[in-house]
Amino acid sequence: MKIQVKEHTREEAPLFFQNIPELDIEAKRESRAKIIIRDIKKLNLVIKKNAEITLIEEGSGTTKINLEEKGAKILYLSSIYAKEGEIKKEIEIEHNASETESTIKSKNVITNNARVYFIPKVKIRKNTENTKAHQKTETLLLSKEARIFTIPIVEVESEKTECSHGSTITRIDEEKLFYLEARGIESDEAKQIIIDGFLETINKHRRKEDADLEL
Repeated sequence: MKIQVKEHTREEAPLFFQNIPELDIEAKRESRAKIIIRDIKKLNLVIKKNAEITLIEEGSGTTKINLEEKGAKILYLSSIYAKEGEIKKEIEIEHNASETESTIKSKNVITNNARVYFIPKVKIRKNTENTKAHQKTETLLLSKEARIFTIPIVEVESEKTECSHGSTITRIDEEKLFYLEARGIESDEAKQIIIDGFLETINKHRRKEDADLEL
């Protein structure tokens, strides 16, 4: 499936795609859009001059983003809620022009004996200047058996760039849980409140009807 975001367009409502084996998106020059995708195994996104895309993605699969022309920007927001088995998510962003910017923010909730492999990769090509690339992964583990393996990769071929990456792992705050339960909130509901707070920075970008991850 192939989609174009036309030049100079300003998409007010999010574009939503789900359960498609392969999706190709091209954001034309000066365009703006928010794109929500769920359970798409392979996504290719090309961003042209001065186009700005916010991409919100759920689930596993492979995503490749090409910041092809000057001024292209991507805000990539990922959430994975894993209850069982193994989930692998790979995201690759290439900065192929000057003054391009990428931000990767990932929030994961993992429970039972699930395993998640999150592999964000950023490439800064030669002869590019004033590029910015930032990565941050945060994970909330709900059981002792749950595991997250984060493998950030940064390949920099240009000296005139600004890059950063970081990863944190936390568990349910027992004091917060006790506080909520002491006020008459059932344990499962209290845990969901904590999870919702953890995912707030991702959920606020999604449509309301797609925002909830339930226990």
